Amino acid sequence: MKVNARTYQSFLKFILENNLLSDKHIKIQNKLTKLVDLTDWYYLDKEDLSWASLKKDDIQINLAFLDDKERFITKVDLDSNQFVFNEFSTLVFTSSAFNSNLNMVLNDKDTKKTESFGQQFKNKPKENVLKFAEEVCSWGRGQRVWANLKRLNKDSLENKLLNWLNMAININDYNPSEIKKVIKVGDDIPGLGVSFASKHLRMINPNVFPVLDDVLAKGLGFALNENGYVLFIKNINTFKKQYNIPEYIRSADIEMVLFLMVRQLVRSN
Repeated sequence: MKVNARTYQSFLKFILENNLLSDKHIKIQNKLTKLVDLTDWYYLDKEDLSWASLKKDDIQINLAFLDDKERFITKVDLDSNQFVFNEFSTLVFTSSAFNSNLNMVLNDKDTKKTESFGQQFKNKPKENVLKFAEEVCSWGRGQRVWANLKRLNKDSLENKLLNWLNMAININDYNPSEIKKVIKVGDDIPGLGVSFASKHLRMINPNVFPVLDDVLAKGLGFALNENGYVLFIKNINTFKKQYNIPEYIRSADIEMVLFLMVRQLVRSN
């Protein structure tokens, strides 16, 4: 079994920062020291597996890693010796791997905070559009994107963003032609691009709009353009129906779960 070293580092830091498995902190810290210079695959041993599944506030936290057939599994799967696999594009993963990442997604404080700025924008678009865009860029680690947006659009930025995002407010379900149009208009704003355009849309209506960025495009084979974006959303909707995903799990939540797994592959390969 193997896991991306950076993903594993984040998992171990989560254990330490939340004071979980306190009796193993010294061993975990030693493990982190060994991992510090690694960026590709790390092969798990018995000690690693001993802390690869734990609970925080009654929420199960599992490390998702790859088996010898390049499928994402967890220690829960190994312990039960029962493997129920799901598929999305080229990605294969157990329900446990999906749900463990979903727990992290649903409890992501930074994402919830940025969604609140999306709600503020919808309540008072003109007053909040620039602050909303800046927060989205910060959430997506796109400080350069925000700087380029201001540099390339100057005084017209506010009106361009306002006119574009007002289009998105009125899209409340899967409408391929409208989605294609709104992502294209965002992509055409100098300095934005499909990736950060989709990040803005995602924060306005996560039920409809996921993010499609370089990692997901490269890892799953979707074109980073308006056609690829519409197809990505269509596939997420199909996935929800095929695997009976509960209604409260939004399209953007599924995308983030997929991202956490795909990122391991892209980082390591």
